Amino acid sequence: MLRPTLDFLLYDWLQAGALPERSRFADHSRETFDAVLDACERIAREKYAPFNRLVDTEEPRFDGERVILPQATHEAWKAYAESGMLSAAQDQAIGGMQLPYTVEAAANTFFA
Repeated sequence: MLRPTLDFLLYDWLQAGALPERSRFADHSRETFDAVLDACERIAREKYAPFNRLVDTEEPRFDGERVILPQATHEAWKAYAESGMLSAAQDQAIGGMQLPYTVEAAANTFFA
C-alpha cells in the first residue's frame, strides 16, 4: 500500500488524528502514530520484501521434530517482535504500546 493512501484513509477518512483526545490514547499523537507507520514500513521493506520470492519457493519442511523455515523468516519476525508490534494495542501496564487498534491495523498492512 502506498503511504499517501494509508495516510488519507487513516487521518482524513477515519480521523485517527483525533484519537489522542481520548484518555486511553492521551500519551500518543499523530507523530507517534507516524513513527509506528514509518517503522513498520521500513521493517517490511528491509526484512520482508527482499525475501518474498525465497519464502514462496523454499517451503517450510518438517524434520520429524521441528518445522524448518528459511533463515530470513526468523530475522524478519525478530525485527517485527523487537519493534513492539506484537503487543502494540495492548495496555502499557502489560508491556504494550496502548496504540489504537486502528493504527495497529494500519501499520500491519505493510506486512500483508
